[in-house]
Amino acid sequence: MIYLYLFLFEAIVCYFYDAKQLNQRKIFEIHQYKLRISVIKGLLVTAIVAPLWLVMGLRYNVGTDYRAYEDIFRIATRYKKNSYHMEWGYYSLNRIVGSITQNPQIIFLVVAFLIIFFFFKGIEKNNGSMYYGVLSFIGLGYYFYAMNIQRQYIAIMIMLYAVYFLEKKEFKKFLVCIVIATSFHFSAIIWIPVYFAVNYIPAKTFYIGSAVIALLANRFTPYVLGLLASAGFYTGQIIGNEGFFRMRLSISNVIMLGAFMICGMFFNKQLKEQNRNVLRFRPIWLAFLTYSLLYTFGGAGTRIAAYMCPMYFLVISDIINCFDKRTKRMIRVLVTLVLIILMYFVTNHEGNAFLPYQYRMLWG
Repeated sequence: MIYLYLFLFEAIVCYFYDAKQLNQRKIFEIHQYKLRISVIKGLLVTAIVAPLWLVMGLRYNVGTDYRAYEDIFRIATRYKKNSYHMEWGYYSLNRIVGSITQNPQIIFLVVAFLIIFFFFKGIEKNNGSMYYGVLSFIGLGYYFYAMNIQRQYIAIMIMLYAVYFLEKKEFKKFLVCIVIATSFHFSAIIWIPVYFAVNYIPAKTFYIGSAVIALLANRFTPYVLGLLASAGFYTGQIIGNEGFFRMRLSISNVIMLGAFMICGMFFNKQLKEQNRNVLRFRPIWLAFLTYSLLYTFGGAGTRIAAYMCPMYFLVISDIINCFDKRTKRMIRVLVTLVLIILMYFVTNHEGNAFLPYQYRMLWG
């Protein structure tokens, strides 16, 4: 029930956040040599971030990789060894936290804060709807998946924040975000070719060319895997973990991504008139191709698609804003109900990885 309470609480708080249009307001700012403090934004931001952070950060034995992350922390703290061959950023984070305390719960709390912080800043920076962003984060299951593969989700949320620099073509700042993200999970390097493909390849060439490449990769998967292993990309899993590359065609993701693409085409004119960046649909297209054709790469394909899927958090509100005011109210209710149902499905049909929810206080 805690997840339902969390969802409903976030729905209420985020509704008021959007109603007051707080994305563009700063909590602290200097105006005419005077410090201005937005108390209402500070309170609402705290109300949004704190529950998401604490439910994730204080969880105990929730998530399939919970014990593995505990072991990583203990080994890094006690023996000063990177026995799991983690990226230097995540390993360093464990060492820093371990130098302060040997309580393993702290690392989950710190990691949860990083994930939620960059998620929130990503929605805010890209002027997305906090209501649809937060509720889709929970309802579509990404909040829970972040409890499983928390290393990569730090990288994913950093790159969600970096979408702003991608759309503004500020490559240097975007590259800095990639470097930081790859220090937590090397797969974030995929954003370098994506940056140039999204910004500089004409639309027809991009969509047709990427589809052809995906078809060829599907047809010649073993050869592509060999090239990836040689380049050091998922080498360990490719060589030593056949189960990681078990084919996993996700019909639900294919349908959902396809629906987003259809909406993007149907509302293309309205989106442009509202100055919405239609380039956001290009990463969604790449995720669609990954789920529909590159499922032959198993977990590797899913991990890559995970970087593109946070675009959902931005384009859902872009699409809904194309409707009239009355219709938007009806859609809000419908989307909220659908997301509650999807959240129930994720939390109850993922091998019981998230239920029952247990927590552990820092002094426990």
